[in-house]
Amino acid sequence: MTTSLPDSQHPYLTPEQIADALGRPRPTPEQSEIISAPLTPRLVVAGAGSGKTATMVDRVVWLVANGLVRADQVLGVTFTRKAAGELRERMRGRLEDLRRQNLVRQVPGAQDEPVGDPVVSTYHSYANSLVAAYGLRIGIEDDAQMLGGAQAWQLVAQLVEHYDGKLPEKEVAKSTMVSSVLQLSGECAEHLVTPQQVSDWCQEQIKRIQGLGKPTGKGATAEQRTLVQGLELRIFYAELVKRYSQIKRRMQVMDYGDLIACAARIAEEVPLAAATERERFAVVLLDEFQDTSHAQMQLFSDLYGARNGAAEHPVMAVGDPKQSIYGFRGASDGQLFSFYDFFPTNDRTARYLTVAWRNDTAILAAANATAAPLALQPDWVRSQHSIEVPHLVPRAEPGNGRVEIGEYLTDREEAEVIAQKIAQLREPFAHRPLAEMPTMAVLCKKRAQMEPLREAFEAKGVPYQVVGLGGLLDTPEIVDTVAVLRVLSDPGRSDALMRLLSGARWRLGVSDLLAFADWAGALKQQREYEIRFGITGEAAALRVEQETLDELDEVRSRGLSSRQDITRLKEAERARGNERYRRILDSAAPDISDGASLVEALENLPPEGWVSARTGRSLTHAARGRLQALAAEINYLRQFTSDDLSTLLYEIERTMLLDIELAARPGVRSHAARQHLDAFHGVAATYESSAPRINALLLAAANGLDADEAEETVRFSLTATGASASGISGFLAWLDAAAAEEGGLDMAVEAPRHDAVQLLTVHASKGLEWDHVYIPGVAAGEFPDGKDERWTKKGDTLPWPLRGDANYLPPWRDDFENLKDFGEFMDVMKEQAVEHRVAEERRLAYVGFTRARSLLVLTSSSWKGTGAKPRQVSDFLQELLDLGQDLASTGNQDAAQLLARVDEAQLESGNPQSATLLTALWPFDPFNGPEIRSWSSLEDMETAGVEEASGTSTSDAGLGPDGEAAPRLTPRRRVERAATNVLQGGLEPRELSEVTADSNAQETADIEDWEEETRLLLELLRAPADQQEFELPQHISASLLVQLAQNPEVVIDNLQRPMPQRPGIAARQGTLFHTWVEEHYGQSAMLDVGEEDFADDDTAEELDLPTLRENFLASRWADEVPWAIEYPLETPVEGVTVRGRVDAIFRTTDTNGTEKWELVDWKTGRVPSKKELKSRALQLGLYRIGFARLHKIEPANISASFFYATEGKEVRIEELATEEKIAGVLKKARRQAAQL
Repeated sequence: MTTSLPDSQHPYLTPEQIADALGRPRPTPEQSEIISAPLTPRLVVAGAGSGKTATMVDRVVWLVANGLVRADQVLGVTFTRKAAGELRERMRGRLEDLRRQNLVRQVPGAQDEPVGDPVVSTYHSYANSLVAAYGLRIGIEDDAQMLGGAQAWQLVAQLVEHYDGKLPEKEVAKSTMVSSVLQLSGECAEHLVTPQQVSDWCQEQIKRIQGLGKPTGKGATAEQRTLVQGLELRIFYAELVKRYSQIKRRMQVMDYGDLIACAARIAEEVPLAAATERERFAVVLLDEFQDTSHAQMQLFSDLYGARNGAAEHPVMAVGDPKQSIYGFRGASDGQLFSFYDFFPTNDRTARYLTVAWRNDTAILAAANATAAPLALQPDWVRSQHSIEVPHLVPRAEPGNGRVEIGEYLTDREEAEVIAQKIAQLREPFAHRPLAEMPTMAVLCKKRAQMEPLREAFEAKGVPYQVVGLGGLLDTPEIVDTVAVLRVLSDPGRSDALMRLLSGARWRLGVSDLLAFADWAGALKQQREYEIRFGITGEAAALRVEQETLDELDEVRSRGLSSRQDITRLKEAERARGNERYRRILDSAAPDISDGASLVEALENLPPEGWVSARTGRSLTHAARGRLQALAAEINYLRQFTSDDLSTLLYEIERTMLLDIELAARPGVRSHAARQHLDAFHGVAATYESSAPRINALLLAAANGLDADEAEETVRFSLTATGASASGISGFLAWLDAAAAEEGGLDMAVEAPRHDAVQLLTVHASKGLEWDHVYIPGVAAGEFPDGKDERWTKKGDTLPWPLRGDANYLPPWRDDFENLKDFGEFMDVMKEQAVEHRVAEERRLAYVGFTRARSLLVLTSSSWKGTGAKPRQVSDFLQELLDLGQDLASTGNQDAAQLLARVDEAQLESGNPQSATLLTALWPFDPFNGPEIRSWSSLEDMETAGVEEASGTSTSDAGLGPDGEAAPRLTPRRRVERAATNVLQGGLEPRELSEVTADSNAQETADIEDWEEETRLLLELLRAPADQQEFELPQHISASLLVQLAQNPEVVIDNLQRPMPQRPGIAARQGTLFHTWVEEHYGQSAMLDVGEEDFADDDTAEELDLPTLRENFLASRWADEVPWAIEYPLETPVEGVTVRGRVDAIFRTTDTNGTEKWELVDWKTGRVPSKKELKSRALQLGLYRIGFARLHKIEPANISASFFYATEGKEVRIEELATEEKIAGVLKKARRQAAQL
């Protein structure tokens, strides 16, 4: 049904009318008020789970439906790429529904404008677009490179290494210096402060503080000394920050702090930027506003705020001060309250979203109680505002939910209770569809809390996933990939080879590893013989034998007869020989005298039957075969070390069978299983695109070379070596820096799962939600930790008085009368700093509590690890227990339930974990994983015996049918037994009863289920195969459509059995040319959907970009102005939505006044034959159908052409494919699939 547009008597559709027309739930009154708010600056305070994203999307839909703005005049900004992608897709999908219902009113004067989509970006991405467009106006070249965290660390490390100025009196490690320089540099950028301002302010404070005299107070002198040391350190670091900034300017590189600061400078100093951005974006939406920094606030204020004579602009900021938890990144909860100071307007009231759609009432009551003290503004806050932050209220017909609180004796007992409770709650869902299993997460304040939980989950058999532990570089598949890179790059990396040898694939045992080490030692000894004698090991043995005979002759000639005389002679000769040998080694190259190399031993395996002369060890036949296979694979991979990194990584993945291992991971779809590997490929591609230039500039900075000259030198040297065009060694060094300074690189974002319990930090849980949430370690001194985080105790942070949010931080004085006055002030400041820290921790707790839908479990323990002092429960827990008593007295079901409490008498005997030992057998079966055992003391472990301590005892294995000890039912034995049973056709009744006899109820149910599943699978296998119609994906790309027309069998096979594709050089080169064309026209793609590649099958491996540019500039399109470029289109054909992107669209008018449209596709390959062109023309035919449908244009008025830039040839397609022909291609594909 099509709904008509409003008439003059009803100028605007209401949010409710739009929701009804689109078949969606009506918004609440709160949401409706925000959706239809006037086009003025507006702050929206949206509580956790209150539907802010849906409200922002509906706001855009309402504006577009009523013709107030075009969709592409809307700018949405958020923090993460994931959030930006989700917001973009939701807006795009809802606007498509709106257009299908004919509910879009044209903006006056914009009838001829193309239909676009909102621009949704991250804060950094938007800043990058400003710097790219206007950077030249402030001295930033358009080819400036971005430094990642690891590259910035490398640059500062070189700067510190070559620093020749005065060092601070306090000794500081180099690594600490590097981190401190980066810390201060980042904070200066976030708060728009120069290092010179920091230095000047610190020098002024030093003069004042050092000038203070008696009378003094307790501790004042120590505080004075600490503060002066910190200020002196800041002056030192500020000087290094200044040099860091100078080097970056000379190198034309920026880090992420510079990006925001430079964008803010553009907004302030380049009037054209503000004028252009205001004209481009009629409405601005700022998401997660509570997490913005001062520089980000200033940037958007200078662009869109009504300041310095500028008019008001519709900026809507959405955030929640209770969820401001990123203070360590420069965010401040006070930023949100300052919104109307930066975006002035007459109506300075906020709008609110207060309905909690996520949490049940008990959880909501706990979250509100914990956040209640945040409503009280501390006395020391110097900024007044009238914005209140109300509590969340329950949704209509909410569930009750449960909040449970428990205090336990030790953190290990705490973990065991959590694991037991999770196992019990998961058990009823074990035989139901996985989607019914509740999602569960354990949120830890620190990662150190995860190990006892992980062990407890292992013991209880609870499936779990540690999210983000160690980052991307610590995931097993990436560790293996990097190990192979190290083996290829450095023959001295025996540790990397050991990772492979003892890993799940090759699995060499201890005896074979020791024998292999003996062989490596024998090779080392052979090298030493060659150095000493200049001969081979065999010849050296003959030489030793001859020397022995010579010694005997000398004994006879001298007439020496006693054993003592012979011994003295031998010792003297040995000493002279050893001295000569040591002199030769000292003068030799260091790598010649290095220790034994396992990599060298792998490349030169021992002959068959070799036995170590020193230990008598030898390699088993199985180990020798595995070593030969691994050596062959490494040798094969070496031929790719001169290729680009992407190609090498693909070959490593394929050769080491990582792709198959990941695809076979149980319970995970193939694309999800390889998400970490795909992310690592992306990291390598990013490094590769900038590595030659960045490495050259780093070298230039270190050696004082000219940057351009150094760049060419390094490009040549990297290409000329065997370390690949982008440098394997350089890439590995960069990864090492990333592991140390970036936590191992960001991992792909993990969504909540039904099949496993997820362990992650509370910080990482922001933006996610689960059915059940467990938060351990809520103890005093832990959560909250109550730390004194005063800037006066440190030397690398920006002093609070210089920060942009200084009014929301404890104040500073500089008018002290004497040391007593100073000491008293520092005591007060400490109390204020602790109060500020507890408020930060309270907000973090609120975020953690509000992640739960129906169950929230909060626990604490008196003893942590082997600590000597017991802990009390956190104030956060005590507040909830007190609230629970009050609620229980009134019969309120939202009261928290107490699970357990520690008796004070239990603490008198001390920490039962004080002497705890953990043991595990190595190497372990990778299928079963390590079996970790805990012992209360060394005596207990020794009493148990070696077998019990190593996990090889059969005492807990049970008895078999014959009364003998039966092996335990390990994961490997379970799978092997199941596989055997499948081969045999299932279990006989007698065998089934034997298997289930010693199993518990859960195991018996599992076995019976497996038996039934096996029977059904075998029946399916034996049944005649029914032909099933092949189902194409619901969405395919235009390029896939062309491939279906050219070679449907190959495409169908790949769709049915997807395999990883080799990285396409053609795609990357085609992208370079398309990017250049965009820059030529001064436009960028309307929407980067990321689904279309620019690869041509016949693109040369080495693309001649200058020739492509020259041919394009000579074409008829070079001087024309396109109506649109990179224009996204999608249209349904034969039940399949085909998506594509038109490279360029040109509009003309003929002599009759009829509008004509031309669709052009740039190609970088060779001109195809007529037969090939026929199938490729399907792409342009599809574009014409989609464009005609979207804009209601007669297809006859639309033409289409290919332009082959390699030859400068235009190919105009006279007969474009019709919808019937395209549908025929899809039908044919389905028919052929049925016959395969």
